Amino acid sequence: ILSSASGNLSSVDQLTQNLQAQASLQHHHSHSSLQHLASSKPVTVQLGVPDTRIGSILGRGGKTLTELQALSQTNIRISQRGVFIPGTQNR
Repeated sequence: ILSSASGNLSSVDQLTQNLQAQASLQHHHSHSSLQHLASSKPVTVQLGVPDTRIGSILGRGGKTLTELQALSQTNIRISQRGVFIPGTQNR
């Protein structure tokens, strides 16, 4: 689940930019720094995205989601269709 208070397109764009920036920073770290990052505990972030914008994250055939995960070296989970953050229309 990805979630944010505003849940508008700019939030999706900001998420994309943040993930790309983090991936770029990780790429520039030394090998030992990357080993340290790999052994760190996982961090979970929840960002609410309006159901109508999920397609922007997924992309055609899941291509955008796959690219985001590869660039950021993350695992992004999106709730199933119809499963929302309580009290919202965000997934």
